[in-house]
Amino acid sequence: MEERGCTGCTLFFYKMINARSFVIIFLSLCIFLFCCAMGKRPVMETQDHVLYYFEGQTVTIVDSETVMALFDEGVHLLETANDTFLKSITPADLEHYKETGAIELVFSVPREVAMPPKGTVVSINRLLVPLFAPKNSTMAMVLYADPDYEPFNALLNSKGTAALKGLLPSE
Repeated sequence: MEERGCTGCTLFFYKMINARSFVIIFLSLCIFLFCCAMGKRPVMETQDHVLYYFEGQTVTIVDSETVMALFDEGVHLLETANDTFLKSITPADLEHYKETGAIELVFSVPREVAMPPKGTVVSINRLLVPLFAPKNSTMAMVLYADPDYEPFNALLNSKGTAALKGLLPSE
């Protein structure tokens, strides 16, 4: 009986294919790791997204239709604001708004918005809208970052937050 086995030529090609595959996989892994190391921002920050703060939790909304609708309504609240918030906003106030419920619109690229009442154009990076108005108020407060939240970067809109709340996903 003839025994079947690898001939020298077959064994050579088998080792060659395995070595070539190993090199290709190794180089692909190196390129992938290099690209990851070079990226200074997480993937999430390279696209517009919404941070929804409620009950001590933060939920990131990336569904494109929901994000677009929330961005449109949030920017509309800012552009149609009809009053200024005269209290200085502190970092503690920002944390309080996030703890009690708010949405934050995060722009991947700064967006130019015409600010009321004079239409001054401001480039904004973020919008924070607390979802619960202060006592005896139906006004929506809109805080904007250009590039950071500053003490007097807040406007009020008598329209309120009902439309914005209606766009949020249900729990």
